[in-house]
Amino acid sequence: MTNCMVINVDGNVCGTPTRGGFSGCYRSNSGQWQGGFFGYRDDTCILHLELLAIFNGLSIAWERGCRVVECQLDTLNAVTLVKSKPTWSHLYASLVWDIIEMLQRPWRVELHHILREENACADELAKHRAHQEEAFFAIENPLEGMSFLLLADVVGNTVVRE
Repeated sequence: MTNCMVINVDGNVCGTPTRGGFSGCYRSNSGQWQGGFFGYRDDTCILHLELLAIFNGLSIAWERGCRVVECQLDTLNAVTLVKSKPTWSHLYASLVWDIIEMLQRPWRVELHHILREENACADELAKHRAHQEEAFFAIENPLEGMSFLLLADVVGNTVVRE
């Protein structure tokens, strides 16, 4: 999509004891950093962490007034689950239906599965967050060294999509 906000989201499980993090970074479709977030959960289910990343990423985009959004993530299971509208008996049904409800707002959102190599910024934020204690934290400026990862994400998506 052109003239939109791109959100790369990710979940990550790492460390001893095992901890989970979720994250997202916002950029223009040309690659300009617009912000990010990361969070922590005592959770080792990557699917749950990915869904939390989608939910939080879309929530922030809506609050910022963005009405054309491309949300990219490297976990096909999360994309498939949201697009398939699971039954209420699914373990994460409530969260998935919250995401689906959000997608039905008056805006244009596309949810795309991408390669892990195209999701370097969000991956780095999720790894960083898994080692923190705060449940959720928004950032305005990229972490040190993120500029190169952001560029890699933009170039990787351009190569694959064009």
